[in-house]
Amino acid sequence: MGRKRILIADAHPTMMGGVRYLLKELFDLIYMVADEHSLADAVVTNPPDLVIVDLSMPVSSAQNVARLLHRLNPDLRFIVLSVHDEQIVADECLAAGAKGFVLKRTAVTDLIAAVETVLRGGTYVSPSIEQDNRILTEPNRGTGLMANDRVNQDQSGLVSVVERFPEKRKSLERLFERDKSFRSLCEEYVDCRKAYRFWQGSSLPEAPDLRNDFSSLQRELEEEILEYLGKETPA
Repeated sequence: MGRKRILIADAHPTMMGGVRYLLKELFDLIYMVADEHSLADAVVTNPPDLVIVDLSMPVSSAQNVARLLHRLNPDLRFIVLSVHDEQIVADECLAAGAKGFVLKRTAVTDLIAAVETVLRGGTYVSPSIEQDNRILTEPNRGTGLMANDRVNQDQSGLVSVVERFPEKRKSLERLFERDKSFRSLCEEYVDCRKAYRFWQGSSLPEAPDLRNDFSSLQRELEEEILEYLGKETPA
């Protein structure tokens, strides 16, 4: 792979640093961005050989980051990282232009293989997605829902955040109802907690490091939630 240029895009430094750590032995040139503007500028003015992007990265100019990247540069090769293990989410990211879809919880074992596959011109999806979905019914298949679209149908993110900050329930409900970015933040929070619990119960050698990563990410997300609450005007 030589000196391929890789761009990592994630709003949270903990996860971005973890991805960089996984790839540092393979690539000399690894760039990182943490917001939509920097990401758009990078893929338009100086496109990298590959982008690795968190599906939950907030974007304002598209429905989600996968569609944004494809719109900005249809020839761009990018891999989506996500905590969502539903087949429909992976399928629609691929339909939006992604060349790979990797679960965050299995990134340690999947990401390098995904990068190598995509740089060779192939497509990669974390194998555990198919395994996990064998036991699920599929009532929503074909509905065209992406991760950020399902928030109106699934308030588990709000429930999880209210459990963490029960004294702020009314303010949280108001924010969730009127602020799309806050709804995405709540969704990411509940998914982060799921990933942490997964690695908490794992006996794999890398489990302690991943538990620490997701624990740190959970704290970062809680700080963001508190920032939103700090800006909230009492009703």
